[in-house]
Amino acid sequence: MQFIPSTWKLYAVDANGDGKADPFNINDASLASARLLCSDNRDLKTGVGWGAAVYSYNHLNSYVENVYKYADQYARESLAS
Repeated sequence: MQFIPSTWKLYAVDANGDGKADPFNINDASLASARLLCSDNRDLKTGVGWGAAVYSYNHLNSYVENVYKYADQYARESLAS
């Protein structure tokens, strides 16, 4: 997960309870990412909500398409094994 400083400032969270919200800590960064993706009441159970969430992270349609492609590939491989 990557955050520019201004975005981290909005969504930062101390997920592991060490008293510091650290973008380089996997727990903090993961929960902050979830906060960003689910903000504005996006429903990630729908295609529209999911796409809007990914677009909110990176404002490029090609990025959304790539994330979808790799998520779909991961899901298909997970189901096959």
